[in-house]
Amino acid sequence: MSKIVGCDYECQRSKNVNSLRDVYNKELENYYNLYQKYIQYKYDTSKNRRYKMSQAESVIKPKINTSHSKLNEIINTLKTNIGNTESIINDHKMNIDNKTNLIYKRNEKINEQDKKISEGNQELLSRNRQVEFTTERTRYRRIMICILIAINLILASGLVYLIKNSK
Repeated sequence: MSKIVGCDYECQRSKNVNSLRDVYNKELENYYNLYQKYIQYKYDTSKNRRYKMSQAESVIKPKINTSHSKLNEIINTLKTNIGNTESIINDHKMNIDNKTNLIYKRNEKINEQDKKISEGNQELLSRNRQVEFTTERTRYRRIMICILIAINLILASGLVYLIKNSK
């Protein structure tokens, strides 16, 4: 029971069932007392035997039938209550099953998206490695070109020196 909201469905149902149980027990006690009185009057062996038998059939037996009807009404009310509760429980179960299926479907989509993200990350990592490799190769080429230019300059200056000295 929620203290903030008050009495929720479960609490209210419990109160109703307890109320029906109390009414049923009181009526059942009344039924037992009437039936016991009916048996005593019907099988009485005293002087007032005819009067008590007459009372048993004309007064007590109709009261017993009325009490019996009330007990049956209470039982039928309980059966109806149980049926309604079962229907509500089945509705809740269906809702829970539907929501569970929806959660599974969403989880599948999330897993697919995770796989796509992971694949994308792998592609990005591969591209980054390619860029790093290309940058390193380009730097190596620049260094080699600079070295070759330096060697060419040295060779050209050596050739110029040899040509000037040979004349």
